[in-house]
Amino acid sequence: MVFVFTTFAKKLDAKKLTRALLEQRLIACCNLLLTDSTYLWHGKIEEAEETLAILKTKKENLKKVEEYIAKNHPYKVPEIAAVQVDKISQPYLDWINKETQ
Repeated sequence: MVFVFTTFAKKLDAKKLTRALLEQRLIACCNLLLTDSTYLWHGKIEEAEETLAILKTKKENLKKVEEYIAKNHPYKVPEIAAVQVDKISQPYLDWINKETQ
């Protein structure tokens, strides 16, 4: 199983993109969390309220998820960070594998 992280300026954009990934069965689940972000952009420190999306998928779908985010994300430089989960309950992993194609 893989967690994929990406952030959005607008919660509606996060919902639209993650819904499309769910409809294509590229992810099994997503969590949307409101977060305060501080980052460098064009040499300046910026602060923004963003929506963090945590997407859950299987390793085999990672490339397609990354490609979809890169093509459809509203940011010029979207965060696409993936973390391989080393320990997960078997029933949850079975559910992820069942729900994704």
